[in-house]
Amino acid sequence: MKSLKALKIRQKILCASFVSLLLASQGVQVMAAVDDELFRSSNEILFYDPDSRSCVRTIGGINGTNKQMTLSVLMGAGMNLEQASGVVGNLIVESGDVNLNPKAQEIKPPNTEFGGFGIVQWTGDRWKGADGLREFAAFQKKDWFDLRVQLEFILWEVGKGQPWNGKPGGSEKRGWEATLKETTPEEAAETWMRVYERPGVPHLDLRRQHARETYNEFKGSPPAAQASADRSCSSEGAVNGNIVETARNLAWNYYVDLPASSAYGYGRDAAKPIYVEVTSKITSDFREAYFTDCGAFVATVMISSGVDPNYPKRGTSIQKPYLENSPKYTKFSAGDTQPIPGDILIIAGHTYIYTDEFISPKGGKKYPAVGASLYSRPPSAHGSLLHDDRGTYTIARFKGSQ
Repeated sequence: MKSLKALKIRQKILCASFVSLLLASQGVQVMAAVDDELFRSSNEILFYDPDSRSCVRTIGGINGTNKQMTLSVLMGAGMNLEQASGVVGNLIVESGDVNLNPKAQEIKPPNTEFGGFGIVQWTGDRWKGADGLREFAAFQKKDWFDLRVQLEFILWEVGKGQPWNGKPGGSEKRGWEATLKETTPEEAAETWMRVYERPGVPHLDLRRQHARETYNEFKGSPPAAQASADRSCSSEGAVNGNIVETARNLAWNYYVDLPASSAYGYGRDAAKPIYVEVTSKITSDFREAYFTDCGAFVATVMISSGVDPNYPKRGTSIQKPYLENSPKYTKFSAGDTQPIPGDILIIAGHTYIYTDEFISPKGGKKYPAVGASLYSRPPSAHGSLLHDDRGTYTIARFKGSQ
């Protein structure tokens, strides 16, 4: 495979929240960019990773051979068996192993800078560059030769993965899109080779042969598609265990200001569609400008992300003492401590979530938070408000279940 360089707030505080949400959003199977084993075993972690600005998909829950896992992930991301078999035919040739060898190296150690690596035999910048497999694995604190990592990287390269460390991916999406047009394993194998792999030595007949053999092996009983493959760490939706990603996903990344209204369901049309979708799945009580309610937004984030399913149903007057008394949170005064991403800021009458600083695509202004404001603002970009005429905000930082 030849190397290819990867393509490179006026604040109205009117909110008095009254509605919270009870369930996690359905159909989004994702993981945060935190240590998976630690998350699953104890949950005694801060859902903020100072080394991470974005979640990274993780693939799990698939049993079977490397070939079965690969087919499952590719099919879960949108390919049919014929197309996925064409890709696998390529990976067999690239890795030199009919069972797919993620540890394959063209040049043996200690020469670890050159040659091809893994099931794709990534080379050059796609291997060792800032956007390469090696950095992608290091970002996740995993080994580059982990098959799941390599499958995640393939999906990121073709634009089916979530941005990591601010990198959107998709530099190789032409290969994916072209292969999706093919109808046989052999055609898929050739197209994947020419557009995605671009090998120095084609071995096209061998790729086509392995593609057909793979298809014949599984056509009677195709592997179950990995349902989360192209939805993991979705750029729109709740992200399991990750406050920041969920908050950012459910809010507009620019400041939104509406004419004030207390009408039933006000703000629906102005809210981000994914927020409306998540909310509508778990409540039908849209009274009094529901879609501009700040506490409802924060509750949506905390519950749909799975971080705190017990987050109070209604009102900052209930949410604030809950946060102050819950052992799940460390509490600070905003007068003493600066917030970090994932913190909830709350005062009687208003609450919002501090994220990472981001630049709005509308006007290029920087915002450090997202939130809503009753009667006038659906979830959207928010300033860093630490004090107002009601006093100083409390910072609540999730530390884990108790």
